Amino acid sequence: MQRLIKQGDVRVGGTIPKASLPLRFGDTIDITLPPAAPTHPVPEEMPINVVYSDQDLLVIDKPPGLAVHPAPGRPCGTLVNALLALYPDLKEVGEQQRPGIVHRLDSDTSGLMVVARTQPAHDDLSLQIRERTITKHYLALVLGHLVPAEGIIEAPLGRDPGNRKRRAIVEDGRQATTHYHTLQSYQGFTLLEVTPHTGRTHQIRVHL
Repeated sequence: MQRLIKQGDVRVGGTIPKASLPLRFGDTIDITLPPAAPTHPVPEEMPINVVYSDQDLLVIDKPPGLAVHPAPGRPCGTLVNALLALYPDLKEVGEQQRPGIVHRLDSDTSGLMVVARTQPAHDDLSLQIRERTITKHYLALVLGHLVPAEGIIEAPLGRDPGNRKRRAIVEDGRQATTHYHTLQSYQGFTLLEVTPHTGRTHQIRVHL
């Protein structure tokens, strides 16, 4: 409603009001609702780097800054929108809101992503990820130097009690394990290879 008021789509007595306007008995309020957002992702031509393709799967080199699939407030401009423009049959694979997607990378994270092109491939890849027979390796540039230079971080993750939009190490969180290995040390920074053995949201970021 606040957004509709700011956009001028709400009128009181025929004029555009401030959001702070107190209403009086008998006021006439007119609200113009915008068109409904599409209920499923729409194809959108965007350049993406396909590094491998066969009849069952794709491997995409996702750049930083590209979200993987639409979300509230971001219906387009995602990897899924671009994939649907190149591979229309993907709309029949997996979930309606993220067709073909079997794993995700954060918007700001770059790297290779496997995308299923058929439902059997989607089911098989999803099973492999659940059973952790697929391993993922990340490069992370972090502040400071880790001691020891290689190790395993085991700490349960959940919602931050002080900020529900953030993740944190919490006593009653879900078990999470991250292995790290120092590749190079710099002044004030360290380049790590990181292997998460569980797939919790923001796991690497919170553990480091």
